[in-house]
Amino acid sequence: MQSPGTFPEVVEIVVEIPRGSRNKYEFDEEVGVFRLDRVLSSAVFYNFDYGFIEGTRADDGDHTDALLVIDEPTFTGCRVWARPIGGLEMRDEKGFDFKVLCVALGDPHQQHIERLEQMRPHRLVEIQHFFDTYKVLEDKTVEVLGWRDHGRPTTGLHVHPSHAIALKPCVHTSMFSLLGFRLRQRLRRDLAEALRAKAGVFRFGSWFGVREFGEQRCS
Repeated sequence: MQSPGTFPEVVEIVVEIPRGSRNKYEFDEEVGVFRLDRVLSSAVFYNFDYGFIEGTRADDGDHTDALLVIDEPTFTGCRVWARPIGGLEMRDEKGFDFKVLCVALGDPHQQHIERLEQMRPHRLVEIQHFFDTYKVLEDKTVEVLGWRDHGRPTTGLHVHPSHAIALKPCVHTSMFSLLGFRLRQRLRRDLAEALRAKAGVFRFGSWFGVREFGEQRCS
């Protein structure tokens, strides 16, 4: 089936964990199967479909993580055309992490959404709360830094407990404020070259104005 749009405006997501599950499944690239990594210790469940964006890599070597907003859960191994609309920055025991928030194009309740600000505010609160709590009983620390909206690389979107979206400087945005428009222009030029390479060199972190995992980050 042909993609309904051009990359990276439209991406193909491979679902690992369907919404409503406490089982954390991961794709084993070596043998091409999905394996159970663990059952979440906390009394929470994934409130979104979780997987990765096909044909991309993060600088830690893994596929780019994707959070898929869809009204009905899919299944492990399902492939879904989706639109990236934002990203969630966080830090865990392994270091900095960035997850791309996408909406399913095949879901009429989501397909009109093009920007993070069009999401229901409480949905973002729920997603953020999940990552705040899902490792608590595993004695692991997760620090959620905030949301990023595609097209606003110098601004982080932070969801406050009051369920209102407010613009707030991101922890790491002081560096990017100096780049502004030039950065966006350069990324667009680099995109064509990345697509021709077809080697998973496209960086969604950069698309949202985030430094790559392998680069030195401000404290």
